[in-house]
Amino acid sequence: KKDGTNTLQTQDGYWVGEKGFEKSQQAQGYRYRLRPSNEEYAKGIEVDNLMYQFGPLKLKLGEMFGGTGNNEALRDLKRKIAREGLTDPKMIEENEYWIKRYGHKRWSSYYVDQ
Repeated sequence: KKDGTNTLQTQDGYWVGEKGFEKSQQAQGYRYRLRPSNEEYAKGIEVDNLMYQFGPLKLKLGEMFGGTGNNEALRDLKRKIAREGLTDPKMIEENEYWIKRYGHKRWSSYYVDQ
């Protein structure tokens, strides 16, 4: 509101919102809020022990106590990041300086849990 307008101001000029962000994550194959999508539930992709059924009642207890955002798309992205290693020229140059001066690197490639 500092410029006198009373509309929602965003960096890129549009507002996605949480539902829109969830849809964009699912379109890329990633999980949002550590929960599998409906499509993953329907196909049975990495949803073991997430939903329990007691008679007619279905509860997603596994999401409460054991949910994970990791799925195949996210693991592929993490593998790609791990393969690239350090790409920043300043970090690489600083590593060379540290090896000469201290005998070890300062920066290492990103830790990627898989």
